[in-house]
Amino acid sequence: MRQLCGLAIAAIWLSASLPSAHAQVAATGGTITSYTDGGITYDVHTFTGSGTFNVTGGGSVDYLIVAGGGGGGGGTGGGGGAGGFVTGTITVTDSTAYTVTVGAGGAGGRANTSPYRGTNGKNSVFAGVTAVGGGGGGSNYPNPAGFTEPTVGGSGGGGSGGVGRLGASGTSLQGSAGGNVLSWGGPFAPGGGGGAGAAGTNGNGQGAGAAGGAGLSSSISGIVKFYAGGGGSGNFNGNGGLGGLGGGGNGGNPSAPASGSANTGGGGGGQRQNQDGAAGSGGSGIVIIRFTSTSPNPTSTNATLAADENTEIALTASNFGYADPGSVALAAVQITTLPALGTLKLSGTPVVSGALPLTVAVADIGSLSYLSPLGGFGSPYTTMGIKVQNANTLLSSDALMTVNVTDVNQAPTSTGGSVILRKNTVKTFAAAEFPFSDIDAGTTLQAIKVTSLPNPTNGTLNLSGTPITLDQVVAVADITAGNLTYTPVTDYTGSDPFNFQVRDAALFSADATMAITVTPDIIVQNPGFETIGQSLGGPWATAAAVWNASLTYAQTNDNARFATRTDAGIWYANLTDPGNTFYQNLGVSVSSGDTLAVTFYAGRENGRVGGVMSATFLVGGIPYTETFDTTGLAPGTWQSYTMTKTIANSGALTLRFSNVSDRPWLDNISNISVTSGGGGFANWAPAGGQTPGEDYNDDGVQNGIAYFMNATGQAALPGLIDNTVTWPNGGNIPSTEYGADKQFVVQTSPDLLNWTPVDIGDPKLANTASSVSYTLLPPEPGEDKLFVRFVVMPD
Repeated sequence: MRQLCGLAIAAIWLSASLPSAHAQVAATGGTITSYTDGGITYDVHTFTGSGTFNVTGGGSVDYLIVAGGGGGGGGTGGGGGAGGFVTGTITVTDSTAYTVTVGAGGAGGRANTSPYRGTNGKNSVFAGVTAVGGGGGGSNYPNPAGFTEPTVGGSGGGGSGGVGRLGASGTSLQGSAGGNVLSWGGPFAPGGGGGAGAAGTNGNGQGAGAAGGAGLSSSISGIVKFYAGGGGSGNFNGNGGLGGLGGGGNGGNPSAPASGSANTGGGGGGQRQNQDGAAGSGGSGIVIIRFTSTSPNPTSTNATLAADENTEIALTASNFGYADPGSVALAAVQITTLPALGTLKLSGTPVVSGALPLTVAVADIGSLSYLSPLGGFGSPYTTMGIKVQNANTLLSSDALMTVNVTDVNQAPTSTGGSVILRKNTVKTFAAAEFPFSDIDAGTTLQAIKVTSLPNPTNGTLNLSGTPITLDQVVAVADITAGNLTYTPVTDYTGSDPFNFQVRDAALFSADATMAITVTPDIIVQNPGFETIGQSLGGPWATAAAVWNASLTYAQTNDNARFATRTDAGIWYANLTDPGNTFYQNLGVSVSSGDTLAVTFYAGRENGRVGGVMSATFLVGGIPYTETFDTTGLAPGTWQSYTMTKTIANSGALTLRFSNVSDRPWLDNISNISVTSGGGGFANWAPAGGQTPGEDYNDDGVQNGIAYFMNATGQAALPGLIDNTVTWPNGGNIPSTEYGADKQFVVQTSPDLLNWTPVDIGDPKLANTASSVSYTLLPPEPGEDKLFVRFVVMPD
């Protein structure tokens, strides 16, 4: 067996060498294919059966002619010889029809039935060149001469029937001899059929049949293939021999012997002793004619695909820009490179680079599709590498398909919003409170649609004072103008959401929710710093923290900075550097005269001296501030502090904390309580202005006029100063400017509730011909700033 394997492997390197056809030929007949090798395109005419090669343009052609293989011998028979293998180049004549004959394989012999030996294969013929049919394999039965001996052919049949029986010879330059019988008398081992590339193996008497000789390879069709292998021999009672490489049939085993492969000219396998049926028949021959193609390759020009953004589109043959100068039909397309942008799919599955080049038959082009990503568009947008193939299997040169993607307006999206307001107040919506996102660049919020309403028992959504109806569309201009409001029912607190959709110029989003929370007090979001944005010790992500600025934060028991507090969460914040300030816009407004209170914890960590921090209510930009010192705390401890401030103006409320010195820590900020004030003082008037009809002596009668003039640089803080305030009243105190029945009084107050007149002789009061001014002394430690006003009262 090692010898047989070695022979088969060696035979792989035996091949027929064909010269290249150089003259251009035109012809019909057989099965026509084309291929390109070394930059030369060949037309190939393959005849698997007899036919006619019609030459319309003469010239040189290459040919391969293989005859039919011989049949295997019957009854412990030798292998059939392979059909003759002939290659070469010949000149064919213009306007000539050449008959092509393809030889059939010979029949296999039978045990105890004539013919005992295999019959020869038939010749194959083209243009006067003949390949001789393979010889039949010899037989052990019935021994009379002329019936059992193997026969001569393209390759000879293997011998059988006793010691010294020789295999038949092959035809010169077409094949090889069959194998001889070396031993007989048990086990009986006939010879293998000869192959085009090697003689059949001799019967070795070692219990296995002899292998057929190997054939030869040819690449005339564009594919390397072996032809004309000899058939393996049968055996007396063991396994038959293997067929030779190139279509030779295996010898008989307990199963029937194999025939030679069709259109290879392989010899048939010999029959086993007393086996029913016939030995293997020879394989039919083949004729292949090749010449330099006169048909030009197809081309791909102006290959384009028009698609819509984020919309899958099936490709068609027209997208590939196919053209063929010879009017040969499109047979297939080939994808050679994938698009850099977007996804090419085959039957719905993305094509991967490892599948390239991807060849798709013309009937299946519709299974190719392209999908651009959301937001991906342009002309051109991307390209993909392609080739086209005609029905003669000729491929075009590399080409590009240009993909043009049209921008499609995509619906925007909204994550929904949330607002908090105090009870018995009105919420005026801003456009920014309706989150809007759109993959399409340059689009903005144009309108909202209210798709569900607040519970009417809790509150009402209004547009310019009129209740909103279901599915009403509100233009962004109305929102910007402050016309969209929500008014809770008197004293209602709780949740009262509604759903909305945002719209760009044309499309609405899916539903989103506007969460409305009506609270009795003012909510501080993330008061315990439990919503963190990054890992331990990193900066605080602004979006997660709600507060405006980055902070350093840590866990409450991290590095033993503090003793763990049972009333604390996991995290707390550090005001790291002097001047470091962070704040939270609480999204609500408070009124002049309200008293605000907030509670929080400040701490001193172990190993530090603590620090000083300030807490501030910012009301319409006016600060109400108090400082808190943690340096007196024991290391590693916290203390609860409460700041209470009565405010003198109305406006939006912001809570601010600042580092004054060293390293204070902050945690657990409680919601802000609000106590409504009595409104017993006038609204501030602009510089030089006046507010008539105020009740300044609290007798229930509106009978006073007050001036509230600003000190230099204090335009935003009327009456709330710590230096000098001046009234250019045009006269001294007392004055007759407002009549003899009026008196002029300067008053001060620490709290805007209790007012004390200033004596005319007070050194802080300055009286000139054109103005009255008052200089405030700095407040005592712990004392808030003083308020000052100039009042015109009845005498």
